[in-house]
Amino acid sequence: PPPEALLLCSVGRQVERKGTAWFVDAVMPRLPDDVHYWIAGDGPQSSAIQAAIDRHDLSSRVRPLGRVSNETLSQLYRGADLFVMPNVPVANDMEGFGIVLLEAGQCGTPAIASRLEGIRDVITEGVNGHLVSPQDPDAFVDAIVQYRDHPKALDAAARRTRRHTEDTFGWSAVADTYLAVLRTLHTGEV
Repeated sequence: PPPEALLLCSVGRQVERKGTAWFVDAVMPRLPDDVHYWIAGDGPQSSAIQAAIDRHDLSSRVRPLGRVSNETLSQLYRGADLFVMPNVPVANDMEGFGIVLLEAGQCGTPAIASRLEGIRDVITEGVNGHLVSPQDPDAFVDAIVQYRDHPKALDAAARRTRRHTEDTFGWSAVADTYLAVLRTLHTGEV
């Protein structure tokens, strides 16, 4: 994208619950022209994503990347301004913990994500991103646009995201949590 553009990215197997086709269809047409969206991953929704791109003439702003190498994935996370996880509710198909949110966070990429299932266990509102109502285009637009004209706020969010991810989900933090649980189980004290 152009250097002054705001770059969004999503990563994952493109299935209905990931909400990528919905996001391209319902949110991207409402965002300013300098907001671009790159999508890594493939799957059964790839044709629906492409159809949404074509329907709204978004080929200059939305780029499906397909499957990418780990090196390219790292570059994508580091090059993006915001990570988007626009999951939608699908019966009998829940989102798990959201490892991609940790990968993005480790690279300092704050997230705008649907307030659903395992995603809520990763995002701390206003710290490493924002949780919005699923399938609410206005909420996604508002959360994204707040960073568009505020590079200092975006830089601060990136620093908070990286620090929060390391402090909360790094090996030391995870080991401390396990030790605390094991001590509680052993002693029976809370």
